[in-house]
Amino acid sequence: MSSIDLSKDTWTRPAEFPRPPTGSASRTSSSPTTSSVPAASTPRCSAARRSSRVSRETEIRCYIRDGTRIRYAESSEPAEETILLTSPWPESVYAVAPIWSLLAQRVRLFAVDLPGFGGSERRDDLMSPRAMGEFLVRLIDERGLGHPHIVGPDIRTSAALFAAASRPGLLSSVVVGSGGRPSRSS
Repeated sequence: MSSIDLSKDTWTRPAEFPRPPTGSASRTSSSPTTSSVPAASTPRCSAARRSSRVSRETEIRCYIRDGTRIRYAESSEPAEETILLTSPWPESVYAVAPIWSLLAQRVRLFAVDLPGFGGSERRDDLMSPRAMGEFLVRLIDERGLGHPHIVGPDIRTSAALFAAASRPGLLSSVVVGSGGRPSRSS
């Protein structure tokens, strides 16, 4: 179970869901620019992260979109419904690790580090809510996610809402907003 250490304002994780090594992956990509990469040939994020997993069954992977490396995790079992998970700032796909196995028994999961966050490369032209919403729409199409339910917490809320507004009917549902933060007492 994850817990919040309010004195340091950081998240701690159980041992079975470690963070990837920091400083081990290059922030540039030598891969060719493609609009999408078939799931079967999707590269791992880096040699240093070959054992990075969200669960025992699910590896962290990357694909290249318009020259930008995007990190994601996807459950392996097909299901009728899909949930597209974005993570709260400053977290990454690892934020969903504690609930991954439970949800993956019921639905297809696709967790993504949006450009500029987590392990995905930054692109300045995508750093607005509207552009990030358009990115989500393209991601849904390119990765074959169908009509997913999207979870857009924290600063991902705007991107999820722009995605829903730009393509009515694409998303089955939208779950957005910020979670409550416990007050600190002196």
